[in-house]
Amino acid sequence: MNKKDIRINGERIYLVPLTVEYASEKYCSWLNDPVVNKYLDTKNATIENLQKYIKSKYEDPNCLFFGIFDKKTNKHIGNVKLEPIDFNLKTAVLGTLIGEKNYWGMGIAPEVYKYLLKYAFDELKLETITAGMYKGIVGALKAVKKVGFKIHKEFDDAYKVLLKKEDFIF
Repeated sequence: MNKKDIRINGERIYLVPLTVEYASEKYCSWLNDPVVNKYLDTKNATIENLQKYIKSKYEDPNCLFFGIFDKKTNKHIGNVKLEPIDFNLKTAVLGTLIGEKNYWGMGIAPEVYKYLLKYAFDELKLETITAGMYKGIVGALKAVKKVGFKIHKEFDDAYKVLLKKEDFIF
């Protein structure tokens, strides 16, 4: 799989693999914003840290790490990744960050999932996608359910959700 040739188009967004050139002050600002990073492991980022992180993800054959871009403005508004991808078991774990707060609540995540997961099932031949999410992230569960995810496990403060290829809603 040649990552540089991948572009996934949605109605309002497109996804392209992130490269070190996308390590920007704006991207850093998302990770340094306590509202955005509330449920993230990263609470402090620099351009240098981001460049190393992006490079490691780009070079990892078991990771697809995409920037989410607004089609009208070409603005980088967030990221989504499948990692780790297990090509033998045909599984992957989904992670998402919409860093631009003015895009929150606009239905961006379900659109991202719709097109990314179509790619994952059709092109990568994956069969199962899982994700974890904190209950405090407003709309997260609703967003994944729109494409067919079901609650696999419920914890005090989080859900683990699972999507089988046959349950995918495009």
